[in-house]
Amino acid sequence: MQRLLERKIAALAAWLSDPSIVAQVSAFNSANRSLTDRNIRLLDRAWIREQGRHAFANAFLTNAIALRLAEYRAAHPDVAEIFITDARGLVIALINPTSDYNQADEDWWIRAFDGGRGRATWGGIEYDESSRTRALSVFVPVTNAENGTAIGVCKAVLDLEMLGRDL
Repeated sequence: MQRLLERKIAALAAWLSDPSIVAQVSAFNSANRSLTDRNIRLLDRAWIREQGRHAFANAFLTNAIALRLAEYRAAHPDVAEIFITDARGLVIALINPTSDYNQADEDWWIRAFDGGRGRATWGGIEYDESSRTRALSVFVPVTNAENGTAIGVCKAVLDLEMLGRDL
């Protein structure tokens, strides 16, 4: 199982290194820089209240990175859910609504972002509410090609049933 997860992480990391994806994540980092902690709390509360289904959240389902995420998911049927955050842990692209906007307080995000160093990792087996599957998640940093620092994090929820077919 470990080798399978390492292969899944390597494939996702290679995909995330695409210069257009890195450029788009960088653009979100620049755009989100002006958000205050108060703004983030308000946006997060609205996201939670509306269960990720309002105009603000919908923009992250249809932007250029989200369309690329949908292509990745189509090519990898074991991916039940996938989304990307910026360097502050704010969702910037997804294919299914997440439970909240700000992911920076999640243990998986803290471990994967690793203070800007970036560290790919995976979690334990759990039931994923968003995708309604028994799953195992992988967490892969999006990195700046020039200096290797993490500029965001991608979370991919892998369907255990589909993963089992690859073993």
